[in-house]
Amino acid sequence: MRKINSDTIANLDDEELDELIIDKGSEKHCGTFGEYFENNEKDEVLCEIYSVGVMEGDICNGGFDQFFLNFEDLIFPALNGLQKINAPKHHNLLKRAYEIYINQKDEFIDKRNINLDELDDEFYELDDLAPYRQKFIRENIDFFLD
Repeated sequence: MRKINSDTIANLDDEELDELIIDKGSEKHCGTFGEYFENNEKDEVLCEIYSVGVMEGDICNGGFDQFFLNFEDLIFPALNGLQKINAPKHHNLLKRAYEIYINQKDEFIDKRNINLDELDDEFYELDDLAPYRQKFIRENIDFFLD
């Protein structure tokens, strides 16, 4: 796993830094190099920021259904991450979608939940989350350094 320190981030722009943080989160989530998220504040924040990135990508690709079915374990970290990066509209929308998902989960095991379609459309109208993540990362860089 690539270590993140002041040298590795010195010349990165916000987009490159964001990608580096998301990649590190992915490696820990998947255990790519035998390291997983640990029970400490740094890894909790990393998981939350990573989860926001995954959530946004999955929803943009296939809606809330896709995110919930692929990454149910990241729902609560994503909710926490959205609060951390100060994205209340996204947070409230994810909460509303999760309530529908959890209450109708058994009914839509093998098919798309059409009750989430309207919320998908609402999500697509919201701001891109990358600038929110990037601002949070820059302002809280110590959470992400090894």
